Order: sequence, then C-alpha cells, then structure tokens
Amino acid sequence: MRKSYHEDIINEFLSELEKGNSTPNLKDGLRVIRDRSVRWMWNAYQALSSKGLVRKSFKAREALRNMRTTNSEFWEELTRGQPNELPDVGEMLQEDLEFDTELEDKDADDSDVSMQTLITTLTSEDIPETVGFRKSGTLTSVADAENADLDDEMLPQAEPNVENSQMVRSEVIAPGEVGRGKRQKFVTTRYNGEAFWRHNDDDDWEDDSLLPTH
Repeated sequence: MRKSYHEDIINEFLSELEKGNSTPNLKDGLRVIRDRSVRWMWNAYQALSSKGLVRKSFKAREALRNMRTTNSEFWEELTRGQPNELPDVGEMLQEDLEFDTELEDKDADDSDVSMQTLITTLTSEDIPETVGFRKSGTLTSVADAENADLDDEMLPQAEPNVENSQMVRSEVIAPGEVGRGKRQKFVTTRYNGEAFWRHNDDDDWEDDSLLPTH
C-alpha cells in the first residue's frame, strides 16, 4: 500500500509540474484518499495473494499459539500484566543498564528487495541470482553497488534456480579458438518507467488505472 501511495503522490506532483505549476499543492482531502485507497488495497491484496504465503502465515500462527509450552518464559513476558502508569523519567530501568542489540536487524532495509522477491524466497526454492543471504540470515540484494564490498558478510551463493538469459552476458569461445571469447550480443531494451510502478501480479489487467475507484 505504501508503494501505491508513493506512486500516486509522484504522479500527481509530476502532473502539476507539467502544467507549469512550480509549487504543486498535493490533494489530501478525504474524498481523494477514499477513492485512491481502493487501488492501494487491491494492489496489496494482489501482492499477498499467494497460497504459499498463506500456508506460511498459518504455520506462524500455530507457532504463536503453542508458545505457552514451547517457550514458556517468553510467553509469560508477552502475557503478564503491565503497569498502568509509566515509570518516572529519572527512574533507572533494566533496559537502561543493558544495551541489547541482539534482536536488532542492522542489515534490514525494506526497500532493498521487492515484496514479490521476498514472497518467492519464503514460499519456494526459486531464489533470483540478484538476491543473497548474509551470515546474519538477512535477505539482501547482491546487485546494488553499495553491497559490492560485503563478500565477508555473505553466505556462499547457491546454484541459481531462476535463469535470466537477458541479464547474463556470458563469453563464448568457438572450437579451435584461444584467448578471450566473444561476448554474446543481446538486443538493447529501453527502460519502461511505467512498468517500474507496476507490481508483478500476473493478472489479466493491462492497466491498473482501469480498476474502479468508486
């Protein structure tokens, strides 16, 4: 939903600039938000409409329900009553004495990998070549320039299950030839800005703007 919301903001901002308005005033009225939110929720539904993901969520639910017996200490921490009053600002708490970063995911970045890639990785073994796992267990992109120096933090790359011939530029050496091989040639494709905002939902809609907004 956040991605769809950002898409609407950018499209509206660019539309105002094209009209010559140097100081765009974005619409945030209740009627506008109501109409646009239909498409936001539809896009979110399409992104999460996966049998594998649903099965995974039911397993997580079952694990939470069994936590009373599997991890009684943590269950007690979750379910015990909390004081109604906040502690005094000057009161020294246990969390102030112990700086615990064990549960913090320093490597996480919700914009690093797409939602579709995350769902595919969780529900199948088809992991794209552009994605890898750090030793901490974090899923991260290996195609970004800023991740190029993370070799010591990355797990060995598994054999890819997803083939993308348009992304791989392999070298071919003809029989009898020596030295550096000739690079295969591929047709140059133009970047499609409109496709950047569309999710890969494999539906029959050619244009999400055709969805009802009322």
